[in-house]
Amino acid sequence: MRIAHLDLTASASPVDGIGAVIATLARAQRAGGGEGARAGGTDEVDVLGPRWRAGASLPATAVRLVRALARGRYDVVHLHSVYRPLHALAAAVCVLSGTPYAVSPHSGLSPIGRRRARVRKAVWIAVVERAVLRRATAVVCLSAQERGDVRALVPSARCAIVRNPLEPRAAVPRDPATPPVAVTLARFDVYQKGLDRLAALAAAAPEIRFDVHGDLDANDPGAARRLMATAPENLRFLPPVRGADKDAALAASALYLQLSRWEGQSIALLEALAAGVPCVVSAAVAESLAPDGGHTVVTVPDDPDAAARRIRALLADPAERARLSREGAAWVRDTTDPARIAAQLRAVYRSGTPSPLRRATFQEVS
Repeated sequence: MRIAHLDLTASASPVDGIGAVIATLARAQRAGGGEGARAGGTDEVDVLGPRWRAGASLPATAVRLVRALARGRYDVVHLHSVYRPLHALAAAVCVLSGTPYAVSPHSGLSPIGRRRARVRKAVWIAVVERAVLRRATAVVCLSAQERGDVRALVPSARCAIVRNPLEPRAAVPRDPATPPVAVTLARFDVYQKGLDRLAALAAAAPEIRFDVHGDLDANDPGAARRLMATAPENLRFLPPVRGADKDAALAASALYLQLSRWEGQSIALLEALAAGVPCVVSAAVAESLAPDGGHTVVTVPDDPDAAARRIRALLADPAERARLSREGAAWVRDTTDPARIAAQLRAVYRSGTPSPLRRATFQEVS
């Protein structure tokens, strides 16, 4: 197949989970993606993202995008994320040219997420996004939770559930006597990533050190700076880590912590699970792993004192931490294999072929 992945944001973040997903998926599709590999074929994949855009203005990028898609060289166009004018333009070009397209919201349609910039998002959804979702060959959701978010807006959306891929990785060596350090890998987005919750938890558990590796996010950097300036002494905000440095940070931690208010399916969390780090999460993050991944994490309440008590109990229970480490790594290995994910997407892409200006028949894959 000839596939184009679109992630047309203005600039790439060093801790961008969507970009990491697309890169992993593109590699798997080029390698054959399971079915293609058995048949001896590979996919031709282009990634139209920040590097392809190369800092060009919105109008200049729009002209280039129309030229790229109007030629009809792609069998399917996969749009990643929502609320993006260039993606809406791409969807329109696909409809007019009869090219199937898929949309991955990547948690962008979560009700709690829509509360931020509520009016602007409501107008965009009503005027643009509903039509984009309705005409898509498939809306690729990461969980049943996200499928529900999509269907609440567009009941007729043709939804498929396909998890994020993760490159295979070995569990990092772990010392049972690891000091009480909890690590988080996240953009410094206070609202979505629950960094205010993390600060309250740190204040309630001063004997534990909390390290957050990441970078300022475009979403309200002022809130992040204010939180960093007033954070408890046992909460540190550190630069992002990659490769061996990330492995070292995970290996030195007793726990991985993610208290997000909403998530699609966090790549950082999947990496921590794969590394064998016991993971503590909010209820929203735990639900993103449903229905089969809930046993791999410990869910804590929003109340910081209650969360601190649960974490202390976990730190005092080496057998439970060993179980979480073992079962988390096994679950990620079984559910996020890139070749398997690529094969599932191939089936989704082939499930329907929309004709210009009308919807297609679609057999739901979920």
